[in-house]
Amino acid sequence: FPVTIGAGPNNKPDDDNPNGVLVDNVIGTHNLVYYAPQGCRFIFASSISVYGHTPWPVNEDALRQPNSLYGATKSACEDIIHVYTAQDRIRGVCLRLCATVGVRLTHGMLFDFIRKIRLPGPYLEVFGNEPGSVKPYLYIDDAIRAITYMIHNTYITFPVNIVPIGLLSVKDIASIVLNTFQSDKQIKWLGSNSIWRGDEMLLQVDRSLAVAPDIPIEFSALSAVQQTIRELKQ
Repeated sequence: FPVTIGAGPNNKPDDDNPNGVLVDNVIGTHNLVYYAPQGCRFIFASSISVYGHTPWPVNEDALRQPNSLYGATKSACEDIIHVYTAQDRIRGVCLRLCATVGVRLTHGMLFDFIRKIRLPGPYLEVFGNEPGSVKPYLYIDDAIRAITYMIHNTYITFPVNIVPIGLLSVKDIASIVLNTFQSDKQIKWLGSNSIWRGDEMLLQVDRSLAVAPDIPIEFSALSAVQQTIRELKQ
């Protein structure tokens, strides 16, 4: 009987509703773990944001130093799941996902670019300074494949990074959006004051540790973003 949970998917409510982030992620996760059936498979959608300022690239053995309340709650949830797994109440595993993209996006930079590209005006306004943050992007089908893999491999109870090959900058993604929509808008950078305070400028994750290479990740970061933009355009 597998249970999968991700809790709050958006890291930006840190300032808007910090108590809500804590309740949704930490208390919500604990409630599910506490009432989960004895011995069930519990799969938690964690985040590479738990690493924070740890020097990059990182593997699963790296120290967790989250730079945001969102990352801190994900880290706390991992500890809760570890405790209940150590007590043989569940078979928990934490999947440290990177930014996940797909046709059903509801928020985030890529979603925002698609919205802005359809607005009138000569510029595509972009947060930060050129070239912006550099991160991996995971296609939703690969995230599902990773979860399915963990359902069938219940012996895995240690955290696993779920990331694709490659990294993309904000400028890379903005350029792909502009080219796909054949837009003549110019990128307008809004400066460092526009960046969310918990954002990391470089997120580079090593997936060579543990079983990560056995998990089928079919899309690179580039192909994941390209596929999502094509889907959203349609």
